[in-house]
This record gives sequence, C-alpha cells and structure tokens, in this order.
Amino acid sequence: MGLDYANDPQIVNVPVSQSALHALASAVRNDLGSRATDPHPALTATEEQDVDKLSRAILGVKSDVERQANSFALGNRAIFENIIRRIGFHPESPHAKHSRVFESRTPAKGMIHIIVPVEEELGKPTYTFEYGIATAENVLPANWDNTISLGNTELFISALPSGSVVAIHYAVTIIPSRKRKSALSGTAEAKADTIATSSNKMVTIFPVNKSSKVQIVHGATYYHFSDVIYVIVP
Repeated sequence: MGLDYANDPQIVNVPVSQSALHALASAVRNDLGSRATDPHPALTATEEQDVDKLSRAILGVKSDVERQANSFALGNRAIFENIIRRIGFHPESPHAKHSRVFESRTPAKGMIHIIVPVEEELGKPTYTFEYGIATAENVLPANWDNTISLGNTELFISALPSGSVVAIHYAVTIIPSRKRKSALSGTAEAKADTIATSSNKMVTIFPVNKSSKVQIVHGATYYHFSDVIYVIVP
C-alpha cells in the first residue's frame, strides 16, 4: 500500500501497524488474483471478509493519524496537511470561502469598523456582535471577548493591538410589528398579527404574546450567528 507511517517522527503507536495493514492488503490482492483464475462463488464470502478487515484497518489508521497530526499542528492547516500527505493520505481541498455577508473597514491604526446589512421591514431589530482576538485567519479565537448589542448596523472597535487578527460574527433579533386590522375590514376588534419571516439565516424573530411582549421558550436557541470574518488590525 502507499501509506508509510512506521517511522514517521510525528505519528507513533498507530493501533494497526504498517506491516499488519500491508498483510491485510496482500490478502485482498490474493483474493482478486484467485478470482481471476478460479471464479468460484464460495470465494465471495472470503473476499467480503478480507475487504471488510482492510477497510476497517484503513479507517482506523486514518482516524489515528489525523488525531495525532491535529495535536501536533495546533490548528495550522499547512503543518497538518504536510503530515497527512507524507503519510500517503490526500485531504480534501479547502472549501470555497463563503461570500461575506457583512463588511469591515480599518479607518485608523488599532481600529476596525464593522457594517452589517439592515433589517428594517420586519419589526424592531437588535444587532448583536461578538468578536475576539484569533491566533491566525480561519482559526477561531479561544474566547469571544465581548458581546455587543446595538440598535444600529455599525460598530467601531478601537485600541486593538496593531497586526492582530480579529474574528467577528453577528446575529439579529427582531421584535415583530403587530398590526390591527381596520374596523373597515369587517372583523370586529381584530387582533391579527403579521407573521414576520426572513430569508436571512442570521435573523431570529422573537415570538410575542397577545400583549405584544416577547415570550420565549426556556431552552430554545434565539441567536443564529453569521459566518466569521477575520480582520487584520492596522
């Protein structure tokens, strides 16, 4: 097989040794050779057993190699991929980046300016931002430093360390408008609510009771944050 991890400096004590994996691969190879010269139906069960053993072994090796590579790389994808590729695995190419759903600017040294889309037709919105200092782009911060809730779509953050990478995401919560039907509608004392909906996955529309007050359900999740963007501080 093309996997070579027996003497790798970072990968040790893999549950299935390289020699054992090669033996399993040889068994499958022999099965296929036998089928070519003696296509007896009874061989099918042996093939299935040997292929199953080999598949389980490869998955076990892959899982342990990735675990050890992740532990050594500490979030650095280049180091992780270098280890994985030299062993003989071929990781997926990075997925295409999401298009940004909001934007950032760097108006001054140590400052960033965040602008998110306006949600103005469904009711009264609150824009909640979370940010934190990351060790690198595409690496989430160990902790989100602050949660800021605002009634507008723009946030300035100053006194940030120059050269640092700031991770930011946001969510929107809305108290929906409630509209009474006109008495001319023919419905006496009508209290029909407009059912507000949004195609924006970051928007949560709070449920309200008959008094137009927010009434949430314990245990439910009401914040749906956007993808994270990363900003390098000037």
